[in-house]
Amino acid sequence: MQLRTAAARPLAARLGVAPGPRFAFSARIGAAMAHDPVVFISSTSDDLKEHREQSAKAASASGFSPHMMEYFPAGHKPTLAACMEKVAEAEVVMVLVAHRYGWVPDGPENPDAKSVTWLECELSWQVTTKEVLAFLVDPKYDWPLELHEDYRLIKDKNLPARKYNQIRNEETAMKRS
Repeated sequence: MQLRTAAARPLAARLGVAPGPRFAFSARIGAAMAHDPVVFISSTSDDLKEHREQSAKAASASGFSPHMMEYFPAGHKPTLAACMEKVAEAEVVMVLVAHRYGWVPDGPENPDAKSVTWLECELSWQVTTKEVLAFLVDPKYDWPLELHEDYRLIKDKNLPARKYNQIRNEETAMKRS
């Protein structure tokens, strides 16, 4: 019997999501669907709050039902599984990318210490084969320095996710004081 590590298992199995169709169409975008198509809006939150709000408005104006972490139940941080479930329910994923890496879930389902935004896109594209609409900040745009991340994950990529998050949290606390 061959044992497989979490990293060796397919992403779909680790996250508990089955592959699906590339894109489901609605009456507004091509064929009949009983509900408005769902767009899952993925990004880091604090630095892109206004952009997320505008993306939700644009999605609604285009006939999509926007789903994003702001719509999760209040009072607790969503789990990786809850995020992946919302991605799996969507017809398309919109990702907004600026200068932060974001939350890195710690656990066996994330052996490569990828951010939740990365995992949401990976699940959408590779597993459920849904479209990912990516919007990237122009590197020439003068983005506020306080909204940049040190990208320590890249510099110290061999650190376990727990250690990386500890360092990042300490740096954030120092910047606030």
